[in-house]
Amino acid sequence: MARAKLNFLEAGEGDGTPVLLVHGYTGDSQSWRLVAPLLAQGRKVYSIDLPCHGTSPVIAPTSFSHFVEMVADALAAEGFERFHLVGHSLGGAVAFALSEHMAGKVQSLTAVAPAGLDREVDGAFIDEYVTATDPAVIKAWLQRIVGRSFQLPDGLAELIAEKRDDPERIQAQLAIGRMFFPASVQDIDVSEHMNKVSVPSKIIWGKHDSLIPWQHALNAPPQIGLHFLPEVGHMPPLEAPQALSDLISEIIATAEAHQA
Repeated sequence: MARAKLNFLEAGEGDGTPVLLVHGYTGDSQSWRLVAPLLAQGRKVYSIDLPCHGTSPVIAPTSFSHFVEMVADALAAEGFERFHLVGHSLGGAVAFALSEHMAGKVQSLTAVAPAGLDREVDGAFIDEYVTATDPAVIKAWLQRIVGRSFQLPDGLAELIAEKRDDPERIQAQLAIGRMFFPASVQDIDVSEHMNKVSVPSKIIWGKHDSLIPWQHALNAPPQIGLHFLPEVGHMPPLEAPQALSDLISEIIATAEAHQA
């Protein structure tokens, strides 16, 4: 299987245990641009571009486990030894799988509206959003998955449209969507990984999420904390960065208190 050297963005300085942020489907490392600076207090924060996303190589995974292995290999190549792990949406599913794959290195885990906990998903968004290049269409799809009262930042749809200039990358993302979310269902199941989580962990979900139902969080085992954000949809890193970073910081503090 192909090994990928994935792209990372770095923020912050300090000797604290670093944080790794993993974005969702069709996103990239910039998806965390509002959250990363808030977490970068006395520690480095790394935002990864998943395979076929951002500026990482277009190497198509053969399965979800292969997708996770590519991420794990890239982390090993970059020398990640101990880190706090945060994943959003598809990145949340990756985070649960990584927590087992890299057991002993992951010090805490926060999953934000994670995929892989049940079957339901908005298949229309998965099928149509990835290939949209008109800013007006992109904006309409994004407005569909955020909270009803949230207004998208000016210029966001145009920025996303500008990034969609590589047909090979778009087709690779489309193939990933069809592999992981075929026929409007989730074909990823991370429940076994989730049930084995032994580090301080939390699931955070917007109560107005129309892409993946927040009720999927109720499938979590009792050792994983649950926190629901009112009036927030599927995009807490965009909609509620301060609240999200505060909750992530809490679970990091819990983990580090246990290690002291």
